[in-house]
Amino acid sequence: MNKKVSKREFILLAILILICVYYFLVHLPVTNEMNQLAAEQTDVETQIDEATNRLLVKNSMQKEIDAVYAESNGNPDILPEYNNANQVMVELNSILADCESYNITFDDEQYEDHVVRRTIKLEFFTTDYADAKMIVQAIHRSSLQYLIQDLSINDKTLEDADGQVNTNIVMTCFEYSSEDLTKATETTDAP
Repeated sequence: MNKKVSKREFILLAILILICVYYFLVHLPVTNEMNQLAAEQTDVETQIDEATNRLLVKNSMQKEIDAVYAESNGNPDILPEYNNANQVMVELNSILADCESYNITFDDEQYEDHVVRRTIKLEFFTTDYADAKMIVQAIHRSSLQYLIQDLSINDKTLEDADGQVNTNIVMTCFEYSSEDLTKATETTDAP
């Protein structure tokens, strides 16, 4: 079956071959490259957004640092030197002097690099809510930089004329050590 191809069929066949060659050698690689570049562009835009967010956070932190320096005339408070447990006790005793009674519990110290965290659980009783609020504010404004993590105030004066205001605080005291205590505690804890 040798059929001779007409000139018209030959032209159509040549056009079909050119279309296939164009599709496989030009269109398909260009489309794949464009899709790949679009994916890369999305990745780059995500990285730019992340970098922008980090820059905004950094600028915000720098503004906070500048505000602390401005408030303290260029000389901000630093963490007290480790071991200042006596200072903590003296300060808390003076703050809690007007309480009916109080109880202070210290958890074990936690070390991270040069920073020592000491969790303090404090329970005290006052005659009214205003006294409890004043004590909490004094602790918050302390130069020893306590971080109040939990606070509960139970006002029994509303239920009972002889009732008291019971306040519980969980707070952390931060101290600085010139030595890296993390390594020292790891070697002493080893068996």
